Amino acid sequence: MVTRISNSQQSLEISAATQREAIGLTIAGMLLMDPDKIAQIRAVIASGKSAQRDSTGLEFWYLERSARLHHLIELPPGNEAEALRLFVERYIDFLPDCLEHFHALAERANISQYTGLFLDLAIDFLLSQPEGVELHSYGHLIDEAYMAHRLLEELNDRCLRYLGGPAMPADTAFANLIMHSIIGEAYANELDMAVQYAIEANGELEKNVLSGLQPAPLHELADAAQNWPVFGEDLSVGVKFHY
Repeated sequence: MVTRISNSQQSLEISAATQREAIGLTIAGMLLMDPDKIAQIRAVIASGKSAQRDSTGLEFWYLERSARLHHLIELPPGNEAEALRLFVERYIDFLPDCLEHFHALAERANISQYTGLFLDLAIDFLLSQPEGVELHSYGHLIDEAYMAHRLLEELNDRCLRYLGGPAMPADTAFANLIMHSIIGEAYANELDMAVQYAIEANGELEKNVLSGLQPAPLHELADAAQNWPVFGEDLSVGVKFHY
């Protein structure tokens, strides 16, 4: 079974500690994304994948989840559990690239003071180790990767709201919808609450940074969205819409 944080209150407490640490990293209003932490994230992912290969519990978990996904999520017939496993691995593997991609965009568009608030929180979600959770367990990695991707989605929404355009393509949001269903409605909602709590706790700091933010070049946002990693298109996992 995938390891879970015991309840929503613990999730919120972890998020509160994370955002306090992020505020502590503030230097003259700017949060800096440490490249060494990206390397640490890649190492944690590699360790988690290695542990997964030695676990039979996750095989049953993928089988169980593939049979209980929302009816609008499509998987290739006859290969559902394997497609789900590959999708989850791709979702996690792409996260460091996504963080670096957003950071590079922020540097080019001169918005790193703002994006750093979210990127550092996402990194800290991934590198935090809640008490009682097995070190580098794949279940914990799935949870934290979802929270980090949701933070990037929230950051993208703010790019659209404050800068005039999105920096990420729509399939990123679809990937989060799929992961929400894989994790399970009740627990995924708790993780969403923890993400929102962390963002709201940084509300005043976000306002201060926004007050001095200059408009970003829209072509930079468009280029970023065009070159964003693809999560599941080549894995035959998608969301089916009815019009």
